[in-house]
Amino acid sequence: MPYQLLHFSTPLGSQIVDTPLPLAMPVDDLSSGVVESGLMDSIGAAYNYWGTATQFARKQKFTHKGLYVGAVNYRITTDGDYRVTPEGDFRVTSSSKIADLKDQVDNLKSKIGQWGKVWRRSLPDGGMTYKECRLLHVGHVEDVDKAGVVSEIESDFETLDYGWRSPLETLTLLLAAGTSGAIIVTNRGVFPIFDAVLRVTCSSGTITTVTVLGPQIDIKWTGVLAAGQTLVIDSGSQIVPIGSVDAYTGLTFGVGHTSAEWLPLPLGTVAISVGVVGGAATVTLEKSDRWP
Repeated sequence: MPYQLLHFSTPLGSQIVDTPLPLAMPVDDLSSGVVESGLMDSIGAAYNYWGTATQFARKQKFTHKGLYVGAVNYRITTDGDYRVTPEGDFRVTSSSKIADLKDQVDNLKSKIGQWGKVWRRSLPDGGMTYKECRLLHVGHVEDVDKAGVVSEIESDFETLDYGWRSPLETLTLLLAAGTSGAIIVTNRGVFPIFDAVLRVTCSSGTITTVTVLGPQIDIKWTGVLAAGQTLVIDSGSQIVPIGSVDAYTGLTFGVGHTSAEWLPLPLGTVAISVGVVGGAATVTLEKSDRWP
């Protein structure tokens, strides 16, 4: 198999916790989502609602199966030596194999209902990609022949992602007051990107206008962005906040904006031009490439 599902990452306070999926005898569901049919019935005929436009799966459920195996793992120092108690006994991560097995199963079950990232590894090159998912169900049926040795686990996830994401990439542009510049963006994946996030942070003065131009993109925002404040143009969620304040009313789309998305990034390399009026700014663009 070309990929292997590895772990489920979820937030815990300000930290991210990786919960390993059962990796012994794995069965990885690497299917794509299902694209809804655009063929609509009419009186005496049918028609293609989507036309020739490419459509993507809006949602998906997938399953991972595998075995957790109990083990007694010894604690190791940074120098590679075994840790020992004052009495000379080896320090271990759990008191027994069955205790370790219980901890692994309970740890995954505790993530039921949480939204996080399922990570997969490409076996040919080791590259890591993820989908944002919710853990819906953990199937766990014990067999007396395996009790205390292994636990067979089946985990169900749901996602809105139409492809596996590469780790987040952030591109930065510095603008003096009243100037514009270009962010050169390369989409290395196989799908277009529709959820890029553009952040404009006023570094001095007061910005009254922000313009964003690119292929199929013609956006202008007008308002008041004071020094230290950040305007966020979130294409995926389609929101425009400044901190906790909604600034959507300042957003307009020009005649050159021909996409239903806000910041569409096609395959290959494009230039996204950003301009500011009234103040200087630090501009960042965040995006993740998409893979099948």
